[in-house]
Order: sequence, then C-alpha cells, then structure tokens
Amino acid sequence: MMCITKLCQSEITMLLTSSLCQSQLMSLFTICPACCGETQGYVEQQEGTYIKIKQVCATCGYERFWQNQPMLHRNMPACNLLLSGAIHFSGCMATQTIRMLKLFGLQCISASTFFRHQRLYTIPTIVQAWQNEQAGIIRELKEVGSSEVPSSTWCELEGLKRSIDFLKEQHMQVSALITDRNRQVAKWVREELCPGGTSHFFDIWHIGKSLGKALDAAAKERECEDLKLWSQPSLITCTGLQLPLLMEIQM
Repeated sequence: MMCITKLCQSEITMLLTSSLCQSQLMSLFTICPACCGETQGYVEQQEGTYIKIKQVCATCGYERFWQNQPMLHRNMPACNLLLSGAIHFSGCMATQTIRMLKLFGLQCISASTFFRHQRLYTIPTIVQAWQNEQAGIIRELKEVGSSEVPSSTWCELEGLKRSIDFLKEQHMQVSALITDRNRQVAKWVREELCPGGTSHFFDIWHIGKSLGKALDAAAKERECEDLKLWSQPSLITCTGLQLPLLMEIQM
C-alpha cells in the first residue's frame, strides 16, 4: 500500500513476522544493557499486533522503550495494516479469520479496525492498481486508421479481430464471446472462432431492445392493441433467460 512503500528496504524486511510467546519476549528485558544488572520490562502499550515495552533499571536508572514494528503515518502500526491487507486480498472472511487468530492466542486487530483499513486503504489501493492496469492496456491499444478499412462500419469487426489476435499472442483461449447482433461480426465469429470451440452469445440488452421495437410496431397494427400490454412481460421473460439459451441465433 502507498503508505507502506515509504518504508525503507530494511524496514520492509523487518515486517516479516514470527509468532512468539509473551513470556519469552519479556525474558529479553531482564538484564540492563548499561550495567548488566537485573531489570524488569513491562508492556506499556498494546494495539492489535503492536506492542510497546518499557524497560527500567532500578540500579543505574537506565530506561528505554522497544516496539515490535515500525509506525506509519498517524502512528498506525504497520503490521496492523498488513494484516488487514492480507485478509482482504486473500478473500478470507474477516470476522472468522480474526476469531481464529484470537482463539490461537495471537494478538490481532478488531473487526472494526479491519473495516476501517478496508475503507481507507485496501479498497483504494485495489482501485488504483486496477486503474493503472487499465491505463497500461489503453496505451497499448492502436487506433484503426480510416484508410485501413473500407468504411467506419468495418471498424467494429477490425477492432474485434485485433483484440482476438492480441489474446492469442498471450496464449489465451477465448471460450466465450458476447457481442451485439452485428452481421459482419456474427459471420466472422461463426467462420473463424466457433470451429475452434468458441461459443458466441448475443448481448441480451440488444435482443430485448429489438424484441421491444418489434412488439411496439406490431401493437400499432389494427386489432393488435393487446400486444402493448404483453410487451413488458415478454421483455422481462427475455432478460431472465439462462445463458445456455442465449447461444448464437442464426440470422
């Protein structure tokens, strides 16, 4: 995420985490690093995965603070945000994951913290990554020049051909293709793609629109006014069809 990228490489390496028992951790603060005398450490602050320990030596008065992870802007613990990102990006259920971690005895964030991180950081990061990816794809698109095709009506077919060629170059198999009812496109797909196993579907919106126009025109004929009442239910039925029934209609 954006705020994490501001950390230096050494700090990123530190974010590789390991679980440990608190008693073992506190044993590291029993000796004063200044006079080697006996000292004591105690947890001063704890927030999700973050823990801050204060060590005080009664002999020489040495005092220090230790924290288990770097802080991001607004004093947000880095591992708390990383945990929210890991839960979100993996597709796991947040409440179940957090409950499992707590049953295991690991200190972790609350569900409300996760949803706040999701709203402020992880979702905007996903959107930004998607926009960057789309911008990269758009930059790779090549505009069809007017001299490359006989007329503007051929641009749709030419654009489809180039898109299919691009996908084939990426070793991708087109198993299904959805288009409007363009005759040139339908003929080319039927001859070039369907033999290779591609299923061609028509966009249900265009089918419903065409059916609606046909029914409205028929309803204007003499003694056919009742078709007007039948038009809307027919469109609802049409748009509710299952995908296998939307296979290419012979034109």
